[in-house]
Amino acid sequence: MNTNIKIIAGVIILVFGSVFYWYSYRPSEIKKSCYKNAVSSAQMEFKNEGTGSFYRNEQGVLEERKRTKSEERVHSERVSDGIYHTKDFDSYYASCLKREGL
Repeated sequence: MNTNIKIIAGVIILVFGSVFYWYSYRPSEIKKSCYKNAVSSAQMEFKNEGTGSFYRNEQGVLEERKRTKSEERVHSERVSDGIYHTKDFDSYYASCLKREGL
């Protein structure tokens, strides 16, 4: 009888441990990982983005406006501060969670 209780207790502990891992620990680790990846990806996107401003030149061709030196300096400061667009972060974070099964 005593060994049956030990076996049942072991099975119960194993079941509760598995449920805790699957529904609590695993999702929190995936969210942490996705958060880190989304932040770094969004920062890289911000670092590499153009000005987003276009104009038509004399020939009528659409060209991207180049940044002035002061705009480039401000952009560099923002990049070094780790700034990113929240829409980029949200996009990367959502796709990571979906890819990981959450």
